[in-house]
This record gives sequence, structure tokens and C-alpha cells, in this order.
Amino acid sequence: MSASRALLSSPHGGASRTFTRAPTRLAAASIPFARCGALRARTAILSSPAATVPVTSSEPKRRISRSVSDSAPLAKPAVLVAEKLGEAGLDVLRQFADVECAYGMSPAELLAKVAQFDALIVRSGTKVTREVLEAGRGRLRVVGRAGVGIDNVDLQAATEAGCLVVNAPTANTVAAAEHGIALLACMARNVSQADAALKAGKWQRAKYVGVSLVGKTLAIMGFGKVGSEVARRAKGLGMHVIAHDPYAPADKARAIGAELVSFEEAIAKADFISLHMPLTPATSKVFNDESFGKMKTGVRIINVARGGVIDEDALVRALDSGKVAQAALDVFTVEPPAKDSKLVLHENVTVTPHLGASTVEAQEGVAIEIAEAVGGALRGELAATAVNAPMVPAEVRTKLLEMSVIDCDYGGKSFF
Repeated sequence: MSASRALLSSPHGGASRTFTRAPTRLAAASIPFARCGALRARTAILSSPAATVPVTSSEPKRRISRSVSDSAPLAKPAVLVAEKLGEAGLDVLRQFADVECAYGMSPAELLAKVAQFDALIVRSGTKVTREVLEAGRGRLRVVGRAGVGIDNVDLQAATEAGCLVVNAPTANTVAAAEHGIALLACMARNVSQADAALKAGKWQRAKYVGVSLVGKTLAIMGFGKVGSEVARRAKGLGMHVIAHDPYAPADKARAIGAELVSFEEAIAKADFISLHMPLTPATSKVFNDESFGKMKTGVRIINVARGGVIDEDALVRALDSGKVAQAALDVFTVEPPAKDSKLVLHENVTVTPHLGASTVEAQEGVAIEIAEAVGGALRGELAATAVNAPMVPAEVRTKLLEMSVIDCDYGGKSFF
């Protein structure tokens, strides 16, 4: 389960840039997540902050549930699906909820509609802002992000509104990693440029001489699920893999055959750099003029993570100067990018329209994963893929703490 993490220094080098995953500042009344050995305390909120919510511990799964009479009939929750979701996922949702699919809504239409629903499911194109969460008027209890990144959801506002945010972090891992490798190879051998030239009637073998991958150093920036899968595949291509991730365990990297290093060492040594970090305030435009200046001349960059981690104007300057030889990009700061974007139109840039998770298998898997996560949250189950800690009444917090072992000690300070 994703959890809020503080910005830490990398344990794998000297002073280094670092990045965080899914940050959110929690209010004093929110419940922290903790882990001590096998203990994992997770929070699910299934009612508005003002509701009275008894806690029961006799069921097989601990829940926070609405206070209702045992004989009272329970109405189906209503779920709004704001972006296209696979039919397999919709079938799962319809087993427990009334589902409305409303694709292509404007922000104003979403604001007008969201108060009618208990849960909202989005992909990356819909912005779940503070205004959207406030428009939920206390009824909206769960936001499901069909995919990994949650930078389009205001986690702080969701926490304050008592709304649980869940994502689908595993189903598209292989698809994203495969797309990263596809862009890596396509860029190295000028496949897209040569294809366009040949279709335009030009036979230019001498112009599109590529570079080999074997023996080259690939720096993976972000060694989570996708980054580690890219590493496995790159090793199979004969590449030397280094990585930067302040949270990745060294033994995990060693098992794959990768070496964890500092941010500065990674970008200085790499022939290819593949980006797999989340977009947070700490990682926004972390690849900028200063970063490019520390790289090898002729470095090549792949991004299948989030467009905002690159300063796109700085990348154009680096490409024009030759500091960066090529870039292969699946994501952009603004999507879709402008038709006259200098970056997209650059001869040495290979682009795809955010296709990282776009395989038949991944789309079906993500749809099922998010439908099950939303369903479990609405039923009151502790969500394994929750990415925030919603606020609950103080009396419920006290009960939950009584149910948990709270003697874990981190750095001499109690986690709680």
C-alpha cells in the first residue's frame, strides 16, 4: 500500500536529489499508517466525518461501518465512472453498485453531478480537485484512480473531506515496462524517423545509423514496480543497470543485477536514462538545465512516468545543443501537448500519446483491480491500495488505536 513519505536523503551516496511517493500532509485527526513486523495498520473511511461510526472487531475483516439497524435494507451505492473503463471492471462494479458511465464530462459537468454518487472512478485525464471533493457534499466516500499515478487527485482535500483514495498499482506494471523498453530500442535505432522518411519516399540508410544497447549504462530513476521490471529486461539486452531510488532496498536491486547510486552519480554515468518516478513537488522539473548540464554529452532519455518531472523547455535546449542526443517520451506536462510543440516536433524526439498502460491485458487488469478496490472500500474493508489516510471522528480513532499494537519505535520516536 502506498503511504505518505517524507523527503529523505539517499542512503546510497552523498548529497543527492530525492523524490517522494504520493505525499500528503495529514491533519491531526487523521490516522497514520504503521508497520511493525507483520503489523500493518490501515485506515478506511466509509462515512462522512460527521457520522457516528461504530467499530466492530468480531468479523473476519476489521471494518468501520455505518450505524444501521440489522433489519434495515441497504441501498446499493452509486458509482460514477468518469473515464473509459474495461467491461470486465464494469461487470464487477455492477455486482454491488448502481453504475453510471459519463465519459468526456467537462469540469463543470462533473461538479454538478458528483454529489449524486458514493464513489468516483477516474483515469489520468480527470482532475479530482478540492472543488470536486467539496461538491460531493459528504456523500462521496471513495475516489478510485484506474492506474498508478495519483497526481490528478487532491489528496489533502480528499483527506479533509473524509474521502478514501484508492488506486490500481499492479495491473499495468508489465505493460508500462514493456513500453519503456520499446521506446528505448526504437530511439536507439531511429525506427520512427526512418519509418516516416521511407513512407515519404526517402531511402536514407546513412542518415539513420543507430547506437547499440549492449554494454551501455542505463540509469533507472525510480526503482519501484515498473522501474525494476525495466531493469530485468534491460539486463537481458546486455546493459549495465544502475538506479536511483531513496526507498528501494539494496538487496532488491542486487537480486536483479542493478546497483543503487545517488541521483548525481546516476545522471553523470548514464548513457541512457529511463524515468519511473512519481510527480510530486519534489520531482517537478527535477530534470532541468542544471541536471542536463551534469549528464554525459550524447545521453538519451526515456520517460514513461509523468511529463512534469522534465522541464520541457530545458530539454529542447539540451537537444538543440547536442547535450541530449535523443529523447523518447510517452508523457507530457500538458496532455495532449500543443500541436506546435517544439519538443514533440523535434527531429531527435520519439513520441507516443501516453500508451504505457495501453495493452488489452493491462486495460482489463486495471479495470478489475480498481473495481475490486472501490467495492471493498464501499463495503468497509480496509483498503490495501489506499493512498491517503482520511479523517475520522476522534472516538473512532481512539478505538482503532486500541485495536493496534502501537509500541513500534522509529528512530527513538513513537510512530504515533
